[in-house]
Amino acid sequence: MAARIALRLAAVLAAASIGVPSFAAPTVDPGMVGLLHLERVAVVYPAKPADRAEDALRSAYRRAAFLERRHGVRTVVVADDHVTRDELAGDLLVLGWNNALLEKSRAALAIRHDADGVAFAGLVDRDPDADLAFVHVSPYADGRRLYFWSRIDPELDRFMVVPAVGSDWAIYHGYSVVRQGMFARDSTWPPERDELAEMDHAARLSEKAASDRRRSSEHYDLVLHAADAPDDELAAILAAREAALAEAERYLGPAPDGFRVALEVYADAEDARSWTGIGAEAYSLPRARALHMTLRYARSPSPHEEVHLLARARLGPTYSTALYEGLAYARDGMLKGRPLALHAALALDATGALPTIDDLLDEEKIDCAQQPVIVKLDVEGVELRALKG
Repeated sequence: MAARIALRLAAVLAAASIGVPSFAAPTVDPGMVGLLHLERVAVVYPAKPADRAEDALRSAYRRAAFLERRHGVRTVVVADDHVTRDELAGDLLVLGWNNALLEKSRAALAIRHDADGVAFAGLVDRDPDADLAFVHVSPYADGRRLYFWSRIDPELDRFMVVPAVGSDWAIYHGYSVVRQGMFARDSTWPPERDELAEMDHAARLSEKAASDRRRSSEHYDLVLHAADAPDDELAAILAAREAALAEAERYLGPAPDGFRVALEVYADAEDARSWTGIGAEAYSLPRARALHMTLRYARSPSPHEEVHLLARARLGPTYSTALYEGLAYARDGMLKGRPLALHAALALDATGALPTIDDLLDEEKIDCAQQPVIVKLDVEGVELRALKG
């Protein structure tokens, strides 16, 4: 029995979200934040190319669930080739660089996205992975707004389902705004930039990066952003992370050949937010094999985040935080100082109910739950079980 239990992975997922924060009542000109205060919006995803249609649909439903359950915005999800007149007459959230609703105005908007980067309304960003968000009056209906978000990436939705920035447009690298600004205050289409009301963060980030220190180990490429940390900190961090990866390998099996991790370390959570837009003590981006940590967490040999990275490499992608978190918490055996069995008992005492698999894999239901969710995953059979209060 003990051996069978050892093969099982259990996790307790807290109800608190890491995603977009709540906002107070909107100002006269809330920019992209206005999306969170609409009464109703049509979420329009691109139906082509066909090989990305499933990701686009998943991403659209994730955004719709976020807007409805967190902010009370009524939504409808529709493909760009099936938008009705009624939907065009309302507010729109248009997703994806190749969305057909944007194609009609692409030339006028001067938007370009290709291997050379992103160009928008006279601005050029050389990062081909950069994303663009903007809002302006809708060209399809008077008095309505068109919100645009280029990113379609269900794996990245965990931290930022929709961009919430108090300006009319913003260029993102990952979760961080690198440039933002306002449009001229008129109702014409296409919108025109107000060059007196914009900010470029690239210079600030470049200046901060001048004091970065770098070092590599067998599996890690470390960038230390904490200027005041002593030089011997780099070796200590790399040793701790190599030990963490070795522990994760004992748990999940060996890392594939060529497995390397981009490790970025910050002084504290606020410093991390200033660099990346996310003020977490530690988080991972499994597909990119990237790990972000504060100094305090980087010194710890806990393999929690390494389990996420290794699970992605060995088991493949997942669109639900529950799966990677389940593996990590199962290995820890504890959450917030309590054994997982105690969390499970508390959840059972609350309602005695079992959620469906659909509930379990619904990120918004998990994030908004009033009680923890307990997930069991059998690695060999990839079998899910759950208890939710």
